[in-house]
Amino acid sequence: MIPPMLLRSLIAPDSFQFRTLARTTWNEREDLRAAYSDPDTEAFDRWIAVNGVLEYPNRFSRYFPQIPPADLRMTGCGGSEAHGHLWSGIEDLEVVVDTYQTFSDKPFEEVESILDFGSGCGRLLRWFDRGLKSASLTGIDVRKQSVEWCRENLRGDFHIGPFDPPTELPSDSFDLVVALSLFSHFTRESNIAWLRELTRVCRPDGHMILTTHGALSLAAIAISPDHQKSFFMNETRAREILRTFHADTFHYHTPPVEWRDSLEVGENYGQAFMNEAFAAAEWSEHVEILGCIPARLFRFQDVFVVKPRA
Repeated sequence: MIPPMLLRSLIAPDSFQFRTLARTTWNEREDLRAAYSDPDTEAFDRWIAVNGVLEYPNRFSRYFPQIPPADLRMTGCGGSEAHGHLWSGIEDLEVVVDTYQTFSDKPFEEVESILDFGSGCGRLLRWFDRGLKSASLTGIDVRKQSVEWCRENLRGDFHIGPFDPPTELPSDSFDLVVALSLFSHFTRESNIAWLRELTRVCRPDGHMILTTHGALSLAAIAISPDHQKSFFMNETRAREILRTFHADTFHYHTPPVEWRDSLEVGENYGQAFMNEAFAAAEWSEHVEILGCIPARLFRFQDVFVVKPRA
């Protein structure tokens, strides 16, 4: 479990003026007083960081990074709506911090360098700016407009990345490498190639947090018309893959060209599904697999924690 003060240090400023404005807002609204018994809590800070910024921009916007425009938000997780972008970013922040603290013997506050692989328009990295002021933050993404926006509005070093490895990032550079919902889209060949590349840039004693689609994702697609539409896969096909998934440990589903074009991604980007057996067979040459947490991200994607193999 994440210590409340750690999460608060990442999502809200520790200033008297901010706390005064937060308490004023809480006092003004009966619904907030009913929902939050105390405004001086992590739960209410989370409300301020999302709803407060959107509902009271004149009060709170100056305490937080800019919100990217809708056309950039729509290409990433969380959707184009500002509320979903901010709220899902905090949820992902919790997953990353909690997972790191579970599998590392070093406190998260001591992380010195973070790479967000597939950083988009900074949905995750925006939350590291305050609580990890001494840490270097790096983002890389194939979308030029998103990278340019991050360069102008967020702290960090942002790079336009290639569709295929390698990158120009230096070797042994990062304490923590995060790739949320990227390995859930790579072909088998790209999966291995990018794992090797991220292993190269991760420090020997660093950690990598990677998320993938697994059996639960396939089960959700099999029963949900909305998921079938999103994944361009019908119920029958989802069930076919699921029946053999224990043996055929990796499956790549090719999406329409129009979908890839809308996301500005390459030909090796679609809908990919893998399980722990695939990781054990194909990843173990390059990394030590520390753990896998099913459906930890969005209650939908599996989270793998790995480190470079000595």
